[in-house]
Amino acid sequence: MFIFSVMKTDILVIGTGTSGYTVAHGLKKEGKSVAIADRRSFGGTCAKRGCQPKKYLVANTEIIHLAKNLVGKGVVQAPEVEWKDLMNLKRDFTEKVSANSEKGFTDAGIDVFHGDVRFMGTNSVLVGDVPVEADKIVLAVGSVPANLSISGGELSVDSEYFLDMDTMPKRIIFIGGGYISFELAGVAHMAGAETIILHRSAQPLKQFDPDLVNTLVGSMREDGLSLITEHPVEKIEKVDSEFKVTAGGEVFFADLVVNASGRIPDLNCLDLEAGNIDFGSRGIGVNQYLQSSSNSDVFAVGDCAASGPNLATVADMQAEIVVANILNGVSIVPDYSNIPSAVFSLPPMAAIGISEKEAIEEKLNYRIQKSDQTSWPSSKRIGQKAAMYKVIIENKTDKILGVHILGHNAPEVINTFALAVKFGHTTKELKTILWAYPTHTSDMKYSLQ
Repeated sequence: MFIFSVMKTDILVIGTGTSGYTVAHGLKKEGKSVAIADRRSFGGTCAKRGCQPKKYLVANTEIIHLAKNLVGKGVVQAPEVEWKDLMNLKRDFTEKVSANSEKGFTDAGIDVFHGDVRFMGTNSVLVGDVPVEADKIVLAVGSVPANLSISGGELSVDSEYFLDMDTMPKRIIFIGGGYISFELAGVAHMAGAETIILHRSAQPLKQFDPDLVNTLVGSMREDGLSLITEHPVEKIEKVDSEFKVTAGGEVFFADLVVNASGRIPDLNCLDLEAGNIDFGSRGIGVNQYLQSSSNSDVFAVGDCAASGPNLATVADMQAEIVVANILNGVSIVPDYSNIPSAVFSLPPMAAIGISEKEAIEEKLNYRIQKSDQTSWPSSKRIGQKAAMYKVIIENKTDKILGVHILGHNAPEVINTFALAVKFGHTTKELKTILWAYPTHTSDMKYSLQ
């Protein structure tokens, strides 16, 4: 039997997505010896199987959605999606990610490894057949789609399949009422599929303001997309060439069933117990410095860490903090307050800061500015049928505590208000800014009363 010699390094990073990339390159630039490993092709979820490929599809179908709203208002006929060409556009980006990512590591002098990673001890792992010892190990393995634990759950596909399928089925059912379903169902519907979202409870998109969500849902239904709440899926069956889905006592048929019920930390096969690494359903248990709560030589960042919201921007922030804590001793903690988020539905929705529910629970002295914007020129000129905002303002200081927006360009507009919320700007200060006009951002000055 051939025995591989032990490879020793200062830092081993497990996972090659955005957070793993940031850690590996950040520490290499400071003179550390760094190795990086991944069981899948290099590049991670966001670039290859998540954020970026999704946005390619959303951007294309968003144009279709806008054009449909303007038919009879200057537009004679809305264009149609050519799915094969759209996939080619998306793949032109995604198929280059792995090679470019790996080349970036090797050009920087970072040792790269492919294969399953399994802990052998507190500071040692086996990558394929190669034993690796490291002073510090950083887990950046991300997340994977959760299994659908119902009868016939294995008959469903996940978001990764949808984002790379060659043809668009005629009928699709999405299981789950979270951001994955809302984004991909919008794409499928605009691409011509008869689309149904089945959600187990009464309120979908629970992380967003319910008033805005209900307006969005109404708009989607008006567009012909079916969203059925309080219908937990009980069973999936294959009947001839179609799928039979039983949910809430009713039966639905489709040519494809997409499990969009959520994602879980990708901790399988790591044998974390051998590394004395505590973990649970939310991921790896970490302290305030993102160290493993049970092994101080191990750090965890991104979706696999039980800390902070699962967003690419949060993963990058955590990665930068881990780099600093490894180099200078643990002293920096992540700030999870006031992080903007968005769902790229049609139309999109975005939020920053506290919700109305939180303001009530915290018994704050606040006021709310809110309005339906569908009659505003910014909506009229693009035929927008669903647009509204809700701004939460502290009465005593006049500071903006939370902003919630539904409508075209909401994910871009929210970034402006993220600055205001994070740095405590008042409505008076914002109203002194001469925004480029007329724009969706300049519209928001009317919400700052």
